[in-house]
Amino acid sequence: MKIKKPSITFCIKCTYPSCSAAPLEFINGICSGCYTGKEADSLDWERREKMFVSLVDEYRSSDSYYDCIIPVSGGKDSYWQIHKIKHYGLNPLLVTYHGNNYTDVGMKNLVNMREAFDVDHIFFTPSINLLKKMNRVCQKLMGDMNWHAHAGIFTYPIRVAVEKKIPLMIWGEHGFMDLGGMHSYKDFVEFTYKYRHEHCLRGYEWHDIIEASKKYNDLIYENEIIQWKYPSDIEIERVGVRGIYLANYFKWNPNVHA
Repeated sequence: MKIKKPSITFCIKCTYPSCSAAPLEFINGICSGCYTGKEADSLDWERREKMFVSLVDEYRSSDSYYDCIIPVSGGKDSYWQIHKIKHYGLNPLLVTYHGNNYTDVGMKNLVNMREAFDVDHIFFTPSINLLKKMNRVCQKLMGDMNWHAHAGIFTYPIRVAVEKKIPLMIWGEHGFMDLGGMHSYKDFVEFTYKYRHEHCLRGYEWHDIIEASKKYNDLIYENEIIQWKYPSDIEIERVGVRGIYLANYFKWNPNVHA
């Protein structure tokens, strides 16, 4: 019996493939990302900028040194985010999950941000031996040895927000919206646990990794994996943590950021 290989569809406009990392739908040969991207050309960005200013004014801190948290990787988008936030007079705390995969140039750019913008910067750098165990376990469990990085990027900054009592988190763009058309710009979508869990983390959490490590005889213990534990709803609500995307308020163009 012959097994029919699934075909790949390419967007007739941007040539993005249906096997893209960002989930896509196709209508008349055009991908959902292109339809959402077209929305950006007709939006009133001046009005959205005013909405942003009004929003962040509510979070300017009176009893803390920091007004917001910006999760950063050190690339061009990170620099643009910080530049934008500083332009509006906010004092951000930068937070980075360091998954032991930076090149020398990448690390230089990352470290330089603190000096370039005169801001504070927190890193979380896991043990290499722990990362090796997580790589092996996650590769066998889900076929993705980089799960630790996805989970770290979308967990550690939220943990810092709770611990430091800084409610406002400012992300760059929602990749699945801008590239895949998962949402409309009219939705003003914000960061959610559901999106993190179902898409960024492949539907797995820290406890799944611990159980899998027993199965594959490569033991990982709960006290080793605390930084990958998402805060509870009670902790989130107590601080009022909220994650917004700059791309909803300013026209996002990665080429311009370069």
